[in-house]
Amino acid sequence: MYTKIRRIIPATLAAGTLLLAACSDDSTTKNTSAETTVAPDSTAAATTDAPDITTAPTEPEVTITAPDTTEATANTVAYQDPAELLNPVPGYSFQPLPEGVADSLVQQMSADPTLSSQVAAVGAILMRDDATADQVIVIFLGLNQEYTGADLDAFYEAATQGGTDIIDVDVDGRPGKAFLIDGASSFTTLTGQTAILAQTTNTDVLEAAVTALFAANPDL
Repeated sequence: MYTKIRRIIPATLAAGTLLLAACSDDSTTKNTSAETTVAPDSTAAATTDAPDITTAPTEPEVTITAPDTTEATANTVAYQDPAELLNPVPGYSFQPLPEGVADSLVQQMSADPTLSSQVAAVGAILMRDDATADQVIVIFLGLNQEYTGADLDAFYEAATQGGTDIIDVDVDGRPGKAFLIDGASSFTTLTGQTAILAQTTNTDVLEAAVTALFAANPDL
């Protein structure tokens, strides 16, 4: 179980980083029209002056690759828009994700059989402060089972791996961890079968948003 947990969390953190980059004003759009370089046809040059070889021709080496059964064994993780399930949060608006991000989250989770066996659904929202326009990314994971005891400890250890300034926190009655990672102020908690990761660039902004989210949604 510990190994499975350690594979879920890095994928979730990577998704958070993806969202931060996608929402940044400095993010750039990749050019999808790649240049095509046509290599010169060297077939004639290679065969015109070929020496007369008298040795018997060798059969070309054929490598048979076993079929990739990853897609057959992996489950498709469902995407659930949290805005459809959450109560409104006073002072905040739920903003749509940048185009393609939801699909990327699902593909990332579904591609790995270990991840897809543990994660039933994934969803993310952008919480926008109506007064300051600050945004907080909140990622939700619906897990297939509850983590308790050593597995819960492993979840938090994996979630904060590579982070700094790690502290135990209690947000509106929910224990969790606050930490910094890759320049992002982060908070994670696991209650029942729902794991939550929230990230933004400012700790005060993060704390205010997460507190408001839980206050408006006591069943989370």
